[in-house]
Amino acid sequence: MAACWPPSSSASIKFPACRCRTSPRPKRAYVLADNKLALNAGWDKELLTIELQGLIEADYQVEMTGFWIGEADAVLQEAREALPPAPIRATMPVPSHRPLP
Repeated sequence: MAACWPPSSSASIKFPACRCRTSPRPKRAYVLADNKLALNAGWDKELLTIELQGLIEADYQVEMTGFWIGEADAVLQEAREALPPAPIRATMPVPSHRPLP
């Protein structure tokens, strides 16, 4: 079974899916467990930043990931603020090569 998203696009994205035949109670329990796992999940902030930046640079519609553009901007801004400050390089005068007296 494959699905396409977005439906209006001529390009299709295929992904594996599993169809399970079960009674309503285990299905309801699975839906609750799946959502609870998502609530308890965390993000690898570094990887999230890399992936969002890559999608933005590729001119991909970030909203297709479920993130609003404002959320993506906030993630990227937080990553920029977490970077250590660039080292300050002092400029030293270049010594002249005059012969010693």
